[in-house]
Amino acid sequence: MKTLRHAVALVTTLVSLAAVACSGQGGSSSTDIEQEPTASAHTFKVRAEVMRLPADGSPEIYLHHEAIDGMVDPRGKAMPMDSMTMPFALAKQSLAEGISPGDKVTMTLVIDWPAPVPVLVTALEPLPPDTQLDFSTKPDKGDEDDAEPDVGGTRPPT
Repeated sequence: MKTLRHAVALVTTLVSLAAVACSGQGGSSSTDIEQEPTASAHTFKVRAEVMRLPADGSPEIYLHHEAIDGMVDPRGKAMPMDSMTMPFALAKQSLAEGISPGDKVTMTLVIDWPAPVPVLVTALEPLPPDTQLDFSTKPDKGDEDDAEPDVGGTRPPT
């Protein structure tokens, strides 16, 4: 189950970043992403530690985030996401201004599978430096979907 969540997180990130790279959308910066959320969009407030800032011309920031219990997969099925470090696309490059690696933040994360960029950070709010983040892995809330095929269509034998 944990491997499936990590695989979905990786695929999600790669799809989002590829969509950003191919979008060529205008805005105040060449990497700003302007998109309207669809009716199926989910918004989360998630606390995280900044691991790496975007490089020039890149919209991605690396964050070590706390677990996201209400996450959903592209089919709309609940899929809690464990705490992990991963890249996120920023809606605006300016969101990273005044933030440094090691800073603790609350991100507003929009998951919108039909959108051109399905995983997008639309806000970063600094947290006090002494904020304690919980990077423990949350226990599975059940393996009801273990009988369903993996994203690739099959599960390896166990």
